[in-house]
Amino acid sequence: MKTLVIYYSLSGTTEIVAQRIQTQLDADLFQIVPKKDYGDYHHAIDLAGREYENNELPEYIGDVKDFDSYERIIIGYPLWYYKAPQVVLSFLLSHNLEGKEIYPFCTSGSQDADNSVEVLRSQLPTASIHEGIRVTSYNSSQIEEWLSH
Repeated sequence: MKTLVIYYSLSGTTEIVAQRIQTQLDADLFQIVPKKDYGDYHHAIDLAGREYENNELPEYIGDVKDFDSYERIIIGYPLWYYKAPQVVLSFLLSHNLEGKEIYPFCTSGSQDADNSVEVLRSQLPTASIHEGIRVTSYNSSQIEEWLSH
């Protein structure tokens, strides 16, 4: 199964997890880079709150070459307001996800992935979105078990 790991990372934590998953699965990797600068964590959270309120879909730089060739998409993001950042939703909404198996993971010190996955499911009703996982420290057997569902 051809796999793509997509991620957005502000602090680098989600990036580290995404890179480890990519290596473990011998997958391709794509980083979502917003066109606007989110700055530090406090500025990013402030900006994210306004984006959620206004239902904004921020633009991002670049795109995945031959996106349609991937069957499994692993999407990683930090949790902001119990959800994925709007730039992640923007990326997902701009692609045809029909027939793709989508596995979301989040990085958070305290919140689980459940709410963010439900939000993704409500925004992407034609996508096959599997149970999400919160990764606090990388564990390859935890990732294998998650992907087997």
